[in-house]
Amino acid sequence: MLEPESTQRAIEAVKPFLEKLVNPPLNELGLLFQDKVRLWRFNNQLKIVAKAQKMVEEHKIPVQPISLKILSPLLDMCSLEEDENLQDMWAHLLANYANKELHLKSTIFPYILSQLSSREAIVLNDNYQKVDLNNFEKKSSGNNSFELEEYEIMNLLRLRLLTEKYSTNVALASVAPGLSSVIRVNTQLTPLADEFLKACTKIRS
Repeated sequence: MLEPESTQRAIEAVKPFLEKLVNPPLNELGLLFQDKVRLWRFNNQLKIVAKAQKMVEEHKIPVQPISLKILSPLLDMCSLEEDENLQDMWAHLLANYANKELHLKSTIFPYILSQLSSREAIVLNDNYQKVDLNNFEKKSSGNNSFELEEYEIMNLLRLRLLTEKYSTNVALASVAPGLSSVIRVNTQLTPLADEFLKACTKIRS
């Protein structure tokens, strides 16, 4: 955990960037940044804002103020995240909201990101990198691969990031009318997932 002096230095380092994003001035957001947020949450916020600031500077993004309807819940929810991979996703999302040329206005993306576990995010990103988005793979890539549990798939379905395609087994329906003849063909990423992952995994232009 950061010492008070280190925290103050971190605040001063990102304050100019935050002031570009916030309207009204930053000192009016004291409740959000200091009064109601515990230090460990505030430290997570600082890490994510610093990552976003670096992305903005490296890509020379023209910065615009972000509506408090988006910025306030985004910073509040991201403050709970300590996973490095998910912090990177929060930083990408913040940088894209700050992009003056992008006009990203959706209010749903911070909520969706706050509902993802690290495992779910990894598998989503792995699938997003594939050419074929119409066949969702539950197993992650890499050496330490793992497979999502059914409850994790259900969460992605709940968030409308996945959809399931069904078909009727005509042969079964003809010989056993009383049995269910509907079968699941495959699971795939939705258009919402496409837009969400664009906003959270890459700097858009």
